[in-house]
Amino acid sequence: YIDAEKNSNSKIFLHHIGFNENKDYYKNNVLFLDAHKNSNVSILNIYDESKKSYSMNNVILNQFQDSIVKQSSIYLSSGFIRTDIQNNLNEKGSSSLIDGLFLGSAKQFIDNSIIINHNIEKTYSKVLYKGVLDGDSHAVFNGMVNVPFGSKDINSDQKNHNILLSKKAKINSNPKLKISCDDVKCSHGSTIGNLDSDKLFYLRSRGIDLNTAKKILLNSFISEIIENIPFKEVVDYLNTRIDEII
Repeated sequence: YIDAEKNSNSKIFLHHIGFNENKDYYKNNVLFLDAHKNSNVSILNIYDESKKSYSMNNVILNQFQDSIVKQSSIYLSSGFIRTDIQNNLNEKGSSSLIDGLFLGSAKQFIDNSIIINHNIEKTYSKVLYKGVLDGDSHAVFNGMVNVPFGSKDINSDQKNHNILLSKKAKINSNPKLKISCDDVKCSHGSTIGNLDSDKLFYLRSRGIDLNTAKKILLNSFISEIIENIPFKEVVDYLNTRIDEII
């Protein structure tokens, strides 16, 4: 439980790691945040777990007047992993940025479910998730932005972008909006595709080998998520791990 008091500023880093990548285990984790008036909270969850793990994660974010919350999830390794995030924007001026990156390989299953509740007027949210899937991996993205009756002057954006590196990898992407009033600005979208063949050809024509060219394009794709992480040492660690994975 995290209680971010009035006018506080917090940066929280949680590393979920399985030291033995072939160890079987089940984990159920809950993170509960109350972000009070004018608080600013940044939370980073990195999941680097066993390839045989079953990992269930729940994140509940309650926000009050003029609070700012940034919640990031980075999935490097797992077996079966699911994360449910519920963001409750309860008072005017509260805003959130929820972003994530998932890298899937072999037979990994990665499931993200995100619900944003704009429970009052003049609240703001942004969701951005990116995925890179290889092998027989399978990912799910379910996003819901809920704007109930009376919650006018809402600004919300929800996006999920994915790259598939193999014919067997797959993603089910379902960004959704539930809007019950007027005077809102809400958008959502999803893209699924392969690496751009024209860009690969351009890099190859400059003497860059195929694997290096793919890494350049993938690093460009995921950099938007990594560059926003407020921990320099963690960014260095992630760049090293991601280079090993892709």
